[in-house]
Amino acid sequence: MTPSAEDVLQNTANIAVLGVGAVGQLICHQLTAKAAKVLLLTRDVSGPQTLTCQPLMDASATSCVPDSVTHQYPSLITTNLTAEHLAHIRLLIVTTKAYQVVALLTPLLAKLRADCHILLLHNGMGPHLALSVLLAQHPAMGLSLGTTSQGAMRLSQWQIKHTGTGLTQLGHGFGAVINDNYRALLLDAIPDSHWQDDIITSLWQKLAINCAINPLTAIHQCQNGALAAPQHQDTISQLLLELIPVAKAQGVKLELDNLLEKVNQVIHLTAQNYSSMYQDITHHRPTEIAQINGYVSQCAQEYGLKTPLHHAILASIKSLEAQD
Repeated sequence: MTPSAEDVLQNTANIAVLGVGAVGQLICHQLTAKAAKVLLLTRDVSGPQTLTCQPLMDASATSCVPDSVTHQYPSLITTNLTAEHLAHIRLLIVTTKAYQVVALLTPLLAKLRADCHILLLHNGMGPHLALSVLLAQHPAMGLSLGTTSQGAMRLSQWQIKHTGTGLTQLGHGFGAVINDNYRALLLDAIPDSHWQDDIITSLWQKLAINCAINPLTAIHQCQNGALAAPQHQDTISQLLLELIPVAKAQGVKLELDNLLEKVNQVIHLTAQNYSSMYQDITHHRPTEIAQINGYVSQCAQEYGLKTPLHHAILASIKSLEAQD
């Protein structure tokens, strides 16, 4: 049974999270630790949900597993939402898969408060361009963009493990700017988070890392650390060399040495991890390849540039997706 608007609003949640996978749940816990009230927007469950997070193990600890943190949240199914349900929501954080963003947000825009602010926090690039067109009809709304390299692993539907620290970068996309109080809350709640005046450059840097690591681990069925091998390093360098002119065509200046350093730093720090694309292929789920290497390939075509390796990797992942 779907909770009534009164049931939801008595919790006075003013932040909603759309997409409650591992990263979405981690953000929920971090916000709640700062006394924020959060509403979960889900595909198929409603009512109170108890979320559990196993925190990062202290670097000085060798055997003691830290106590898990548990919080309870109200939740609503996205297809049942009304404007009344969302009347108090002033910030909507989107942590879905990139290919789900536009389809899920489109029917919600007319139900959100006229001044609701949206923050996209997903892998890949592309959805922000489609949303810029849609949000033109909602002049009081604004869009912020972000990227995070925090690590989280889903142990069960409502249980996650915080697996790694990482940089989170947030910045203004377009439309109305985010309220100062919500901006301050995000930066206080999310460890190692920073507000970037040039968020698009930050997103391209993260895109380069994803282009290099995610598809290669999926194709070679390996942990991130295996990509430190020389044969993979050559492929990574070629991917970055193809990406840099595409970014430049969009006004973003990237340097090969700097990108290689960032990619290999992530490979080293997450050596034991399996990328999200590896996991998607392993579990026969759609991947975000169209918003990662596919985005680079599509942009290159628009500017008359050639990215044969990105195109080949896009085809390889699509082929893997098609296998039973």
